[in-house]
Amino acid sequence: MSRVIGVVGGGGFGRALASACTHNGHEVRLWTRKPKVDVSNVVATQSFEPVAEADLIFIAVPSTHIGEVGRALGAHLDGRHRLVHVSRGLAGPGLTTLSKLLREVTPARRVGALAGPLVAEELARRADHSAIVGTRFPEIVEAVRAAIGGSHLYVEGTSDIVGVEIASAVVGVISVALGVASGLGIGPGGQAYLASLGMREGARLVESAGGRARTLFGLAGFADLVAVVAGDERPEWRFGRELAVGKPKAHAAELAEAHLESISMARRLHDHAQQRAIAAPVCEAMAAVFEGTRRPDEAIRDLLASDPAGSKGA
Repeated sequence: MSRVIGVVGGGGFGRALASACTHNGHEVRLWTRKPKVDVSNVVATQSFEPVAEADLIFIAVPSTHIGEVGRALGAHLDGRHRLVHVSRGLAGPGLTTLSKLLREVTPARRVGALAGPLVAEELARRADHSAIVGTRFPEIVEAVRAAIGGSHLYVEGTSDIVGVEIASAVVGVISVALGVASGLGIGPGGQAYLASLGMREGARLVESAGGRARTLFGLAGFADLVAVVAGDERPEWRFGRELAVGKPKAHAAELAEAHLESISMARRLHDHAQQRAIAAPVCEAMAAVFEGTRRPDEAIRDLLASDPAGSKGA
């Protein structure tokens, strides 16, 4: 059944979501700061009023802007609206999830997080892929399936929204590390070891934030990393590759052609872990790389030489 769906954010992911919705026969109201969008059946707007005519709204803006954008959007919402964000980021202080932030700054109570091995380019070209929706409201999972799901996109649901959001942030950081490893010429075995370090770390972080560790070993974490290693060439991985060949952080991010949540997430995840005496070597190493206190090659080589069985909190 055709319906009106809202998308907030005119970047790569927002446009990909809009395109996927139109492929399923829906009309999209797309809020964007750049109102010219060449996607059929999409109404681009710089006002939140048309977007609020939809009861399902995807939030596709960087985590640093969700509070501001959410407050402005929230002035036009009520309890009937369902919000689903697609960010790999978290809010402050600590590991505040974006679903919690959206409930604080808008009247919407039904909120979800769309994550997993979902890449904007693949979503836009309708490649075979999958995603997971973390939410306590089953109707949100069904609404997302109806909006963007189908024969090319399998959408799974889980009530562990915290686990999904923390897993997504952790995988963003690990993806950069894997990109660096690839750029250094480290082979599949070394990259697999690096991924396993990240997964152990992620499980500890998810549990410490109140999520379920097993969520990390499904689409929200493990499958997401498999897609990275399989070569989906997501922005985080491309960013890591550029760092590996000596590009400055700002230039590497520009070449990756995306806003990268992982740059700030590494330090935030590591600080959270340190406060709780949890071992988080991958986040620690990548935070140092992003802050310029360690070389990318040095950080990755040290991780590959580490012994996770002997590390604190393993």
